[in-house]
Amino acid sequence: MLSANDHFLPIAQVIKSYGTEGEVMISIFPQMPEDLDINEPVFFFFEGLPVPFFFESIDFRGNRARVKFEGIDSLSAADELAKMKIYLPKDRMEEDGEESIFLIGYTLYDGEEQLRGTIRDLHNFGGNLCLAVETPEGEEALYPFHEDLICGLDEENKVLVLSIPEGL
Repeated sequence: MLSANDHFLPIAQVIKSYGTEGEVMISIFPQMPEDLDINEPVFFFFEGLPVPFFFESIDFRGNRARVKFEGIDSLSAADELAKMKIYLPKDRMEEDGEESIFLIGYTLYDGEEQLRGTIRDLHNFGGNLCLAVETPEGEEALYPFHEDLICGLDEENKVLVLSIPEGL
């Protein structure tokens, strides 16, 4: 079965419904393209399958936006999208020149070549990017991410080596 991480990358997450006409509030991830083409579909995963949705309207408000999707016309329909991630196909992201989002799914090592885990997400905490990493023990760890911390990148083997500050 197709996995969201195989061919799609998360760009936002629905926070909650907004009003009674089917609008939702979304939290925008740092990897959302600045020049997002709202005439192209975004995808939600239902039972492991990508389902395209088209924007009817979008009103950006900093790192959030009020969105109306075509075909979502009621509060109950909007509530069904609550907490769901919104995805774009990886090939559309790469066309847009995004550099950091392709790291999802990469294996992370520190500068001492110690395995830290698999990168599952990217978070923006007030302009400070962090990698959300699933450790070998199955826990989540956050690591700061900045291009100055990159020691090595192997795109073929999907490996990232970061100089991780002591204590993390």
